[in-house]
Amino acid sequence: MMKFYDLDHAATTQLHPDVLQAMMPYLTHAYGNPSSMHALGMQNQKDINTAKKHIASLLKCDFNELIFTASGSEATNLAIKGYAAKHKDKTEIITTPIEHAATKNTLLYLESQGYQVHYVQVDHQGFIDLNDLKSKLNEQTLMVSFIWGNNEIGTIQNIEAITNLAHQHGVCVHVDAVQMLAHVPIDLSILNVDMMSFSGHKIHGPKGIGLLYKKNNIDLEPLIHGGGHEFHYRSGTEHVAGIIGFDRALSLLFPSYDSKAKNLNELSKAFYQGLKAQIPVHLNGPDLTQHRIPGLLSLSIPNISGLKYQFKLNQQHIYVSTGSACHTHEVGISHVIEAIQAPSPEGVIRISFGTDTKMSDIPFLIEAFVEAYEALNDE
Repeated sequence: MMKFYDLDHAATTQLHPDVLQAMMPYLTHAYGNPSSMHALGMQNQKDINTAKKHIASLLKCDFNELIFTASGSEATNLAIKGYAAKHKDKTEIITTPIEHAATKNTLLYLESQGYQVHYVQVDHQGFIDLNDLKSKLNEQTLMVSFIWGNNEIGTIQNIEAITNLAHQHGVCVHVDAVQMLAHVPIDLSILNVDMMSFSGHKIHGPKGIGLLYKKNNIDLEPLIHGGGHEFHYRSGTEHVAGIIGFDRALSLLFPSYDSKAKNLNELSKAFYQGLKAQIPVHLNGPDLTQHRIPGLLSLSIPNISGLKYQFKLNQQHIYVSTGSACHTHEVGISHVIEAIQAPSPEGVIRISFGTDTKMSDIPFLIEAFVEAYEALNDE
């Protein structure tokens, strides 16, 4: 098999072999519908419950505070639209201009339905202006929804400060933690958020499975009506293999958080410093500190097209992104890059390392990036 370098782990991750092994029975002989009242189905329902209880123990929340969905985007939609439908007396929502498309487009839809969306200012590194947030909170504020670890520039927000401000005004908080679950052990018993969205394929789990945490005192209107699955919040026959895979992926991840973050930070630092020594690059988002998602680099490169640079690297089997992969077919400058006023916005690429990248790969990768840059400048 031809060797390639996947530097786009923020888009998705390879399924871990142990996860695939755990899923296989439910893709083959253990295929029963969990709602069926016979052994083939009831065993699957039991296995779903066991997996959910184990995930709850890892995330430190109650079993019945977790709702499985088909994706992180669906989890976010359920949180925002579902909460809005149950609390129609309040019509203002606060968010940021650097949200994932799942939040951004959900709120655009609610705006078309008469809701007023306020966008909190962010600085050039993508950090929320807490004073601006405080000024926008009022008696008509329905909820605050924000991305914890930004999928494009890596900025990690001060979740405690944001949540505390919102709760002082009695406002519900939803957090997009799809990227963060891959990098920090999340303890919901101390975070005090009301709702949080997750996705399986960012943590070496399967695609097609998402998860929404919601506190027991938070009520939602379902988006999908039917047989009353997932405590009546999300009808539809459960993706049993996906649920089992999510549980297994999270189980593998929890003991390795510290070592993984250390490795990714070392790779990021070595690559960025080596590349910057040879070509002009600007790091978008925070410095390489604890306030940045490990392994994620957003780079502005002057006088080139990010799309052309991506194509040149692709020819060498090096895979990067020019923005969020969830809307990569849209040609244009990312709304996140625009919001932070990054330099050379047309020349932005995103690099996100994974555990399959080795320090020994870094010299080759730097050389390949330099060659691609020089080739584009010679055209």
